Amino acid sequence: MLTSVVLVLSVLLQALAAFLSLRRIRQSGQHLWAWGCLSSALTLMAIRRLISLYDAIDRGSAGGNLPAEVTALAISLLMVGGVIGLGRLLDAVERQRAELDRVVNELKRSNKELEQFAYIASHDLNEPLRMISSYLGLIERRLGDRLDGEIKEFMNYALDGATRMRALIDGLLEYSRVGRKGEPRDGLDLNILLAEALADLKPAITQADAEVTVDNLPTVRGVESELRRTFLNLIGNALKFHAKDRKPKIHVSATAKEGVWEFLVADNGIGIEPKHFEQIFQMFKRLHGQSEYPGTGLGLTLAKRIVDTHGGRIWIESQPGQGSTFRFTLPKN
Repeated sequence: MLTSVVLVLSVLLQALAAFLSLRRIRQSGQHLWAWGCLSSALTLMAIRRLISLYDAIDRGSAGGNLPAEVTALAISLLMVGGVIGLGRLLDAVERQRAELDRVVNELKRSNKELEQFAYIASHDLNEPLRMISSYLGLIERRLGDRLDGEIKEFMNYALDGATRMRALIDGLLEYSRVGRKGEPRDGLDLNILLAEALADLKPAITQADAEVTVDNLPTVRGVESELRRTFLNLIGNALKFHAKDRKPKIHVSATAKEGVWEFLVADNGIGIEPKHFEQIFQMFKRLHGQSEYPGTGLGLTLAKRIVDTHGGRIWIESQPGQGSTFRFTLPKN
């Protein structure tokens, strides 16, 4: 009698597990195939147990032996618990995915608003800056020799400030647009991009009497204008911070690593102390005064953001007086 009761309970529990699994099929979404396979297996197992129960009733026997039926009952209980647990796990995953979708959509909206704000702000701020520069220049031309040395010096400071402010605004606008300036494409020949960057830097290279050597570079997937800007900023940085007592030498190369290309821009410039390695990639962080080395303090920040958005990383190796080596990676695929 006890064996029959255990057999009946086993059949009921397996049928319950199959029923719970079948209910999940409607909510399984992309996991439909998995829940379909599980439901089919549980249904077949329940049918098999039902056939065993029918044979036992038909023979008028108590079914199999008690230990075997107790084992089958335990398995049935575990099946029900497993289906319930998997269902709850699926619910948790779906909730997390919905929350992730919400956060991603909110981030996209926020980034779009930030880009619009940066564009509007740069446009609105550049207009009065152009007006200030124009009128200061007009005053200087009108008054000419009537301006004494001190007043002329003040006006030069004002013009220089307006020029630097415009450069900062343009840099911030470019920073906000990284990752949204174009679609990445495959087969991007970095030799061509580097040649274009060197052509843009030719006046600075000539002025510094710099020697720039380049190894053969690979093709990668990326945004053309942004990767060109990366080389432009890193080589321009090497030209700016060259040592006064020796001829600037800059070398660009690439090495194949596991899953990535590692690029190198090395110079023999003034170098950087290790304690400043992280600081130089932060926005507006400068290690030297504006009068000594002019600039906006956005060049390396922009290079880091571009490399980050391309799935790579960038770092520096340097010692004061011994030059600097900037390294960055880009995925091979």
